[in-house]
Amino acid sequence: MKTKFYALYKNTNDVLVFDTQKERDFYVSEERIVHPDCVCVTYGKIKKLIEGRSPVFDSGFGCLAILS
Repeated sequence: MKTKFYALYKNTNDVLVFDTQKERDFYVSEERIVHPDCVCVTYGKIKKLIEGRSPVFDSGFGCLAILS
């Protein structure tokens, strides 16, 4: 299984999924300008939120997401 990288909006269960760490870090740094609650997270922190769920492309976020 390919390693994925994750971001999360604090106080929500909206998880964003990226193929590379660079892509995730760039997204979070840009998003935090408007939404400071967007943070990088490890798989261990969101494992229970995404178990059994698959990410889908969300045009609102512009990336793969697993939404609450």
